[in-house]
Amino acid sequence: ERKEFHVIKGAKHNFAKPEFEKELLDAVIAFLKKVLV
Repeated sequence: ERKEFHVIKGAKHNFAKPEFEKELLDAVIAFLKKVLV
C-alpha cells in the first residue's frame, strides 16, 4: 500500500466530519495531480 493512501486513510479517520472530508478530498486530489503529472 502506498504511503500517500495510508496518510489519507489516517486523516479521514481522524477528521470524519463531512465538510472537512470534502475539503480534504479536494486537497488530496490537487496534491496527487501535482505528484503524478
